[in-house]
Amino acid sequence: MSSSAQSRTDRFLDDSETLVSSDLAALRSSTALLLNVGLPPNKPLLRQPDLDRYAFLLSERLKQDSGQQFASVWCTKRHSDISTISVGSAIPIQPSNFGQTTTLLTRRSYGKEQFKSEIRDAVADLTPVEDGPVALHISYVTGLPRTWANLWRPTIEGLGNFLGMRKASKPWDVDAGRIVQLALHHRTEGPSLGHSVQITVTAEKISLETI
Repeated sequence: MSSSAQSRTDRFLDDSETLVSSDLAALRSSTALLLNVGLPPNKPLLRQPDLDRYAFLLSERLKQDSGQQFASVWCTKRHSDISTISVGSAIPIQPSNFGQTTTLLTRRSYGKEQFKSEIRDAVADLTPVEDGPVALHISYVTGLPRTWANLWRPTIEGLGNFLGMRKASKPWDVDAGRIVQLALHHRTEGPSLGHSVQITVTAEKISLETI
């Protein structure tokens, strides 16, 4: 990352932390984060930046304030002059009925290539999402305590055959820029699940007017 890009990232994190720190400190239950990223009209919306990178950097920074992980993280991007951020209590709801979905159970470490391979195999029977903006929802159920944000990027990188690839020559270079709505959810099952992780992936093409 260039020094100017790092400076913009640091400013984004600092400003976001300032805006929500008091609200976050007042929350005592499972917490949720909502980030709406506004991009200038001359920036192609379906290319980079990737929403999961915003989500990871911001959730990890705010975890330092609250001492706890978010239970739900939502991110969108659109052409707009403004970006918005808010935090609140996470409220359990029934899974939404949209798109194609698959669920897998894995004991692989997220740092191993086999983890991504299991994600790729799990979506192999799904129809690739047609070109255009995508809504992607991923739910994780874990057993033993872990930093579940570390699972996000490897999961998405395993979705190349489902979401498309930026460069076919790079096996995990998924076209994540086309994700304009990203929802990430987590709950803990307890010791019965052990080191296993249950992952549910749901995605569909959407209209930009819906975000």
